[in-house]
Formats: sequence, C-alpha cells, structure tokens
Amino acid sequence: MSSASMGLRPAASLENYITNPVGRYFAGSNVAAFCVSEAFTGISFWGRPDERDVGVVASAVRAGTSTCVYSHVSLVDLRKLDFLDLGTLSKLWAPLASYFKAFGPLVTRRALLTPRGTPGWILGEVFRSLSPGGSVCSFDDAVAALAWLGGDHRTLLSDLERIAGIAAMDASMVGDLQRLLDRQPRARAQQAANQFGMSGRTFQRRLRELGTSFQREVNQAHVRLAKRLMRETNRPLKWIAIESGYASLQHLSSSFRAQVGVSPTLWRTGDTG
Repeated sequence: MSSASMGLRPAASLENYITNPVGRYFAGSNVAAFCVSEAFTGISFWGRPDERDVGVVASAVRAGTSTCVYSHVSLVDLRKLDFLDLGTLSKLWAPLASYFKAFGPLVTRRALLTPRGTPGWILGEVFRSLSPGGSVCSFDDAVAALAWLGGDHRTLLSDLERIAGIAAMDASMVGDLQRLLDRQPRARAQQAANQFGMSGRTFQRRLRELGTSFQREVNQAHVRLAKRLMRETNRPLKWIAIESGYASLQHLSSSFRAQVGVSPTLWRTGDTG
C-alpha cells in the first residue's frame, strides 16, 4: 500500500522528519513540509506564517536534499495563505530559494495551488520566480493540480486539511498556555499539563514540536509581568523581581536583557538608546 493511500503521518520530531521524511509531515504554526513518497514532495502554507515557520521551511530543505535523489513532482499549496507580510517574506526568501534550488534539477513538475483571483495570481508569480527548471503551473483547483502532477493523490487533500486543522489547535494550545501563565506565573509544568488533559511527558513533547518549551513560556510570562508592574507601579525593581517570580534582581535583569535586549532600568525609563 502506498504512503498516499495510507495518509501522511506526523513525524515525532523535527529531527525525525529530517532523518526519515517519506510518508510523513512536519508542521509549524502555519506551514507544513510533507513527503508523500520519493516521487512526490511538497509544502503547504496557511494563515499568517511567522518566524517559527521559517525554521520548518529550512528543515524541509535539509530533509529533501538528503532524501529526494530521484526525479519527482512537487506541490506548493497556498490556498489558505491569508497574509504574508514583507518582513516574514524576506526571512522566508532564503530558505524558500534554497528549497526550490535544491529540488529544482530533480522536479519534473511543480504545481502551485493558489487562491482564486488577483491574490492567487500574485502569489503564483512570487513562487514561480523561485522555481528554476522543470515545468511550473499554477492552479486554483486542487483536483486539477493533482491530476496534472499525475497519479492518484486524492488522499493528500484531506491530509492537508487535517494537518492545517491540527496546527491551528496547536497554536491555540500555546496561546492558552500563555494566558494560563499570565494568570498563574508560578504554575508548574505538571499543573499546566493537567489543564490540557495531558501527561507531563506528552505536554513537554508537544511544546517541543511547536518550537517552544514550558520553561521558555514561563520566562516570557515573567518578563510580561515585570513589564506590567513597571508600567503600573513605582515600586523598586527588587520588589518587582520577587513579584514577577525571580529569585533576585540579578535574575530579573539577566532574563529581561536576554529577551528584551535592554536592562529593566533602561526599559522603564524609556532610555533604550
């Protein structure tokens, strides 16, 4: 039975996908790299890609260059892309260019699946400019695109819908965790895992797959609280450090500088140079 008929399976981790992408996918918040088989690879965008998604695209390049050594077809699904701001596009450009360059000589056909109307035409032209070699064609009909690529890949359409839906729930999970930590900045990992109905191990694994960690989210929540206290009170920084969950002012200053780029004192006075 082919990977297409079985459906794409999620890779256990980014490293796992890079090592063995065939029949699997790895998703960021708004992008997924997938490899139906050695003869069919692709990438799907939706929503509003962010910086974390840049890493997924870069990983697709590494996975593809090590695995796809035969001629194959490729699908770039842009149907549900809401917006791609210039800042994110500039950061995506290098890994996207590498992605298409790496696959270019081996791709016999690349289908660009775009939204209908002017936005779809613009997106098609942008991605077409990144596609050297092979035959490139834009479609606004998914069935027609897959038929042009050849073979029966209809299962892939439901796979892509499913992947985007799972990613949306995952993004919601991170947002819910951030709101939880804003309410309870001293919450423990197991307490948070219980809120999501997961074991501690599963909870930590899901956060890693989403490009973050519980400790990272805790650190960011502490800094958000410190900022709020500095805005809303005139209390000394030592008091703010303790109230924000830090053991000392030194710990606050170190974490704050690492995340914000300036000391709490400079941030509070607005003197950021």
